[in-house]
Amino acid sequence: MDYKVSLLDPAYEFLLALVVKDRRDLARVLLTLKKNPRPEGSRELEPSLTEPVAGGYVWERPDWIVTYKLDEEERTVDVGRIEKSP
Repeated sequence: MDYKVSLLDPAYEFLLALVVKDRRDLARVLLTLKKNPRPEGSRELEPSLTEPVAGGYVWERPDWIVTYKLDEEERTVDVGRIEKSP
C-alpha cells in the first residue's frame, strides 16, 4: 500500500517557484516517496529542541535535499522543506 505524500506550505511554495522543468523533475522525486519513504540516501533526523517529535527524515540527493516527516501508522509523508543541492 502506498503512502500519502503531502507538501507543507514552505515545500509547496518552493515547488511553485521553480521553472517547469525543475518542477517536473522534483515532482518525480517526491512521488518516489509514495512507494518507498526511506529511499537510499535518506537518514532519520535526531529530535531537536525545536522539533521534539521523532519521525523526521532528510533525503540528500545530487539535485535536491528533501526534509520530511514520516508517519508509519497513518502511512503519510509530510514534506516540510526542499532545497536545491549545492
